[in-house]
Amino acid sequence: MIDRLIQLAFSEIYEAAAPYLDGADDPRRDLHRALTATVAAVDRNATVLQLAARLSGQMDRMPPEWEPYIMRLRNAAARRIRGDQQRGIAPSDIPASTSANALLAMVEAQVVREVVVGGSDAAQTARVLAELWWRAVYSRPDE
Repeated sequence: MIDRLIQLAFSEIYEAAAPYLDGADDPRRDLHRALTATVAAVDRNATVLQLAARLSGQMDRMPPEWEPYIMRLRNAAARRIRGDQQRGIAPSDIPASTSANALLAMVEAQVVREVVVGGSDAAQTARVLAELWWRAVYSRPDE
């Protein structure tokens, strides 16, 4: 039963991230919309996520059983970044997959620490994460 709840939680998280992952419009706006919705989805599912993490003994990070869900998000983020690089919207000096790995690790760690475990302001966390992601992927090295 807990596996099904986790599957539903990650489905909601992926759907919340869709404005950025599946988008092709303004990346800054898409990021803010997606991360606001994603952090809210994690917040709504915090009890289930905490229970599953406790049962797996992984309270400080996501359990390894969740890797397929995380990989789906990572692959979609890399596709978006790569597409934006090909369109000249984002610099291509860092491979899209490397950016996606690093940025999802940042988002995962911050959301777990600040929202799931810490009970921090989800909206503020989303705003900061979206801005950091945008700066990391879309700012030009010479700016």
